[in-house]
Amino acid sequence: FFTPRPMAAATAPVAGPVARPAVRRANTARTAVRTMASASPTPVQSILGCMTMGGWKFASTECDDDVTRDLIATFLDAGHHELDTALAYAGGETEKMMARVLSANPDLLAKCSVATKANPWPGGVMSSSSGEGGLSPADLRLQVEQSLKSLAPAKIDLLYLHAPDAATPIEDTLDELKRLYDEGAFNRLGLSNFAAWEVVRICGMCEARGLPKPDTYQGMYNCVTRACEPELVPALRALNMRFVVYNPLAGGLLTGKHAGKLSSPGDSETGKGRFTGNQMYIDRFWNKAYFDAVDAVAAACVESGETGLTPASAALRWLYSHSQLDGAKGDAVILGASSIEHLDANLSAARVAAAGEPLPAVVLEAIENAALACAPAAPPYFRGHSKLK
Repeated sequence: FFTPRPMAAATAPVAGPVARPAVRRANTARTAVRTMASASPTPVQSILGCMTMGGWKFASTECDDDVTRDLIATFLDAGHHELDTALAYAGGETEKMMARVLSANPDLLAKCSVATKANPWPGGVMSSSSGEGGLSPADLRLQVEQSLKSLAPAKIDLLYLHAPDAATPIEDTLDELKRLYDEGAFNRLGLSNFAAWEVVRICGMCEARGLPKPDTYQGMYNCVTRACEPELVPALRALNMRFVVYNPLAGGLLTGKHAGKLSSPGDSETGKGRFTGNQMYIDRFWNKAYFDAVDAVAAACVESGETGLTPASAALRWLYSHSQLDGAKGDAVILGASSIEHLDANLSAARVAAAGEPLPAVVLEAIENAALACAPAAPPYFRGHSKLK
């Protein structure tokens, strides 16, 4: 599946597009709010999240090969190049659909790079906790070989460990990663859903093994879900690791489309969507604090008088322009979509932020107050811990 490589240093993460207006909390007990556009010439990057592809049962609309092709083409035409997937998505079908589309469209294949994930969960069924055995040396190798086969002709540029494995010593996982790296299975290593202390520890373990340390961390972060800020972000900065964020719209809750439906999780009209029958996401974001936050931000968007400003675009612009993300570090936001309309709206919000346009003060104040109110209900950014020897 891959060509062995000579020993070499890890490829540095690609520097990315952004300059960001900045804001932090206007509360005296928090950091000061930043309201002006950043002077940085480097914007926060955008990555196409491919979870909705391949028949994922929680997608808002069906995403077949044709829609997948259009989504990838639109994203690449906007000047971006990174695609994010995982073996666990849609039971492995997401990778296969991406491969079909890229194989049939070599012009798209030539312009993109692919990141995927090996997971710790038996059977690849994602959960909000650590897994039990999926990152054992044998299972890790099987997953990577399966992803290489499924994604071909695309290669694995970035391989993440999707979450900690509570049943496998992380040392054993890293030893197998070293063998896979030396064999040419992937170019770069990343971590997702690990606690800050464990990220630091793993980086040291990698260096001791001659395995290039992880250069990217993928984690949960949005305008009202900020558990990662106190410890994780400083750790990533100290380690010179890129921060790639998922759930920028809290699974779609921050779009406002579920307003007034707190008592009935999911989309009762279509029977589809991220929260329909998806207990992991219901537990993560479906609560009164988050619903109140969306209502407050929506009201502030109207009060601001800015044409076209919605809770969704405000949430995205906050990440690109006012959060702790740093374009100069290569930080990025994963934009998911199951339709061109959704993707265009998300890309538009990113373009406005990249142009250095800060959010109106009234919206920033509403977001900061909402984040404070949501903090007690916000989910942790990590999913358990690895087994340690």
